[in-house]
Amino acid sequence: MEPGDALIFTAYRNDVDIARFQGWPTPFTLDDAELFITAQADLTWPVCGGWYQVALERDGLMIGDVGVNRSADGREATIGYTLARLHHRHGYATEAVSAMVDLLFSEGVERVRATTDPDNRASARVLRRVGFRYQGRDLTTEPGPGEGVDEDRYVVTPAGRKRSLHRRSNVVGPSLTG
Repeated sequence: MEPGDALIFTAYRNDVDIARFQGWPTPFTLDDAELFITAQADLTWPVCGGWYQVALERDGLMIGDVGVNRSADGREATIGYTLARLHHRHGYATEAVSAMVDLLFSEGVERVRATTDPDNRASARVLRRVGFRYQGRDLTTEPGPGEGVDEDRYVVTPAGRKRSLHRRSNVVGPSLTG
């Protein structure tokens, strides 16, 4: 992420339809974005034991981000991802998550986890396309008195990712001959 990404980052973090599926507080101010981006600038890949955010770009503009939190030993990782609404339904999330998972596995990570809000069906589809398997549902946080927020847990291993790639390569598309 770069300082010039702050306005776009702020905008999609404050989009009500996006923020409702995420754990960050709103409003998310421009100052919040600038502080976040500045803190990220001090980190170098790979970060173990903390989150590292990677900007997703299209035509030189930030369209979203992928966050990675590796375990202290670097063997497991948790990912999260967000796209600005304008860029939903174009395959960018699947492409970004696939690339990040493949990078993590190439660097020795043995398992990648992700969670989604049970109502975020689009995010669950992205994870399944990449090879993640559904692991169950947890009541994870309590945003207010008596309220709980459920999260669906997913996991992928290198073997699961390989099976996913194999299944996708065996899909036969429409015939181009007459």
